[in-house]
Amino acid sequence: MDENTRRPKPWIVGLRLVDLTVRYAVTFFLTLVATASAVPDEGLQNDDWLYFALFLGIPSLLISAVYGLANTQSGSAFRLPLAGLLLLPTWFLLFVTYPETLVVPVLGQLLFALCVMRAPLLRSGPSRVQRGVTLALAALTALTGCNPHMYDTAPAVHDATSAELVGTWSCAEGTELTLRQDGSASMALLDGQEFDFDAGWRLSGTGTWRLTSETAGWSGGQHLILTLKTRTGSAQRPDDPTSETPLTDREPAPETYIWTFELRRTEQHALQPYFYFGDPDSRSTYVLTKKAYDVATTPVATPASP
Repeated sequence: MDENTRRPKPWIVGLRLVDLTVRYAVTFFLTLVATASAVPDEGLQNDDWLYFALFLGIPSLLISAVYGLANTQSGSAFRLPLAGLLLLPTWFLLFVTYPETLVVPVLGQLLFALCVMRAPLLRSGPSRVQRGVTLALAALTALTGCNPHMYDTAPAVHDATSAELVGTWSCAEGTELTLRQDGSASMALLDGQEFDFDAGWRLSGTGTWRLTSETAGWSGGQHLILTLKTRTGSAQRPDDPTSETPLTDREPAPETYIWTFELRRTEQHALQPYFYFGDPDSRSTYVLTKKAYDVATTPVATPASP
């Protein structure tokens, strides 16, 4: 996602800031309780709690908020730099009375960055009011223990070639994507990824594509980056009768857009592009399948012999 990707509405960003504050406050409180239990004898004094709040809690919350507003990546590309930034305020602990407890706040900071912090604040958000209102409540759920599959690393592909991607791909309800050898692309009725999927729009147009090994998406390895540069049309999925946001109140379709496709291989070792839709933590996948006449002419990478 970059400057071509639309921003969420201000009220969604505001809810995410509230969510961020609640998540960090709960994490910080639990960290202090754990630190106090690790201090010998009398535990933390009143002044110690104040020092922790002034030199660790407030700076860390500000760092998280600014970083969340400035960064639009996802997955490890978002969480790992945040983890490094949140270790900076812990240096003050070297100069307080209990430097031997340094490991506890460090672990608390890493827990927040790697497990509790959800996503960049300016990523396009969900369309449903209910989802926005429950963001703050989700902090308590996250702190009761991470879902063992919530942050699993997506399978990574390192041996993909551009020739494997060239051709026409399809998905449900008329979605079609054509990738050409010269790097151009055309698409019809391609849905938005992650939370943008909830807006219901489907894009048609032309643009470019590239296979990259740069850090992106939710996995290591290679990714397919698809850019819509000229929108020729858009459609809307039928309104969900259970949705609390009417069709007319949803975000309009963007004029330009960038998709980051993860890559994986089937049991037959054929390449398969996909992205996550809805909340990425749910691991719901939007998978493209190559048209039969293109599969017959596509070279398939052969696994290296052990």
